[in-house]
Order: sequence, then C-alpha cells, then structure tokens
Amino acid sequence: MADDVALNPTAGGAIVATDEITGARHVQLVKIMLGALNANDGPVSLANPLAIRYGAATGAATASVVGLTNVVALAANTDRKSVSIFNNGGGGNVYYQTGAVSVVAVASPIPIGSHVVITTTEAINLIADSASADVRLYEETYA
Repeated sequence: MADDVALNPTAGGAIVATDEITGARHVQLVKIMLGALNANDGPVSLANPLAIRYGAATGAATASVVGLTNVVALAANTDRKSVSIFNNGGGGNVYYQTGAVSVVAVASPIPIGSHVVITTTEAINLIADSASADVRLYEETYA
C-alpha cells in the first residue's frame, strides 16, 4: 500500500502525505513552517531553526564567593522557574545549596568550567573551595 492518501479520490482530491504503519494505518506527515499568518518563512531546518521563547530571563547577577564564607547569591523568589549557576573559575569547586540554610563543603559541587541548572523558588546559597570564585547566576522567571 502506498504511503500517501488521496482526499476524495473519485473527484480527484488533494493528496495528503502519510507514513503507513503496520499495513493499513496511516499517520499524517506534517511539516512545521515558520512565519506570520499568510506568510511562509520556510520549513524548520538546521539553517532555519524553530525559535522557542521559554519565559523571560531577569538578567545576570555576579556573585564573588570568597573562601568558605556562605553567600546568599539569590533570595527566594516565588516567580522563579530555574537558576543556571556557572563556575567561571578562580577558586576551585563552588558548592550550592537551596533554602534558608548555610552551605557546607559537602553540598552539591560545581567544578571550574561547569554549570548546573536547578529548579527552585528557594534562596540559593554558595561557597567556594578556597580563594574567590567567579560565579555567574542566570535567573529565569515566569513572565
């Protein structure tokens, strides 16, 4: 059986692209096109990717974490979706913990050059292994 299906075949209707599954089942193939209503900006591809807006970023905050001193890097925020924490270097591992509690050096580590994305509305607390660390925090909130 062919993969395509004719709409109203006795009247010469349009052909719909399908994928035949297990003999007699047809699943319609649909291509995502970009552009406003009544416009065609082309199909989604590597050269023409689908733009996705996921919330509204509140911007970037930089925290300088010195020694083993706990720093509340971001306060609690009920509108927060997630926080990305980047350890850009300068002080070994950076450790994070959420909530109203001080971080200890056995908390969740972020090695130099690494990052984590956490989903929490609680405060974000940080410490470093040794000297000051360059840490970037990107908070994403609900619009």
